[in-house]
Amino acid sequence: MDRYARSVRWRLYQILLLSSVALLTACSPPERAPSDIDELLLFSFRHYGSEDPNSASSLADAALALERWYDGRENPDQPIEAEIARLGAEELGVLSPQPGFAAGEAAVGVLFARDVSCTPGQVSQLYLDDDQMTLFPDSYESYSRSDRQDMSCYLDGDCPEAQWVASVVKEQQVFLTTVTYTFSMTSGMRSFSALPPAASPDDPPVSGRLSRVWMNDEAIVEPASIGRFRQSYQFEFLLPRNGGTLQFYAMWTDLNSETLNTEASIFLNSYIDGIADYLVELEAHCATM
Repeated sequence: MDRYARSVRWRLYQILLLSSVALLTACSPPERAPSDIDELLLFSFRHYGSEDPNSASSLADAALALERWYDGRENPDQPIEAEIARLGAEELGVLSPQPGFAAGEAAVGVLFARDVSCTPGQVSQLYLDDDQMTLFPDSYESYSRSDRQDMSCYLDGDCPEAQWVASVVKEQQVFLTTVTYTFSMTSGMRSFSALPPAASPDDPPVSGRLSRVWMNDEAIVEPASIGRFRQSYQFEFLLPRNGGTLQFYAMWTDLNSETLNTEASIFLNSYIDGIADYLVELEAHCATM
């Protein structure tokens, strides 16, 4: 009987402890966004998940900080093209499902950012369109989706987040060699509208959208002799302004080769050029919507 009583007391203690932790978490203030661009991107990547009730306020703070940073540059009318900090264990740890190979230090990061003519809503419609092959025929050899979650609900504005899995085949010319990559990606889009932590109750809410994509497992590369494509992560922050969108597009890539320096500027510039070309295509589609 004493053993049973001790067991019951221990179980009650555990329940009370977990309840206290949950209450403290719920009452804790939203985390403030940093001001450094590298830290801002990592911060936003970590706070993507809508299951955290404080995430929307933290992302609203990040949105204001990103816009201040972008407009505070010496040449704010020019797009951003830069190498950025690599993802760490804290960033990769929030992904679900986890990538088959997760080593943020091995994936080099780049950022491209500029104002685009699309609205955030138009970008969402294009990203959630299942027929990506028709929209972006030069980007894929094949593209199909599965495990679609809350797609229509998100587009209708009734869900904060949508997620899907894309199975992809891409071709690329690498020094006169045609290389084929076959892989799958977990993809998602999330909206938020909230007051930043330091806002007054009379301030208007800050709105924005995020997109986050990661490769589930190492890609199959043909010919295999060209190297290994082990990791890919993409993150976008979309801020509505001036009838369009201030779009931050970050990408982290882990290409491994025994003969090529895949972190050389020629590779980094090719990633940035690819993002820039993609946004031009995106604007062309928005112009017809």
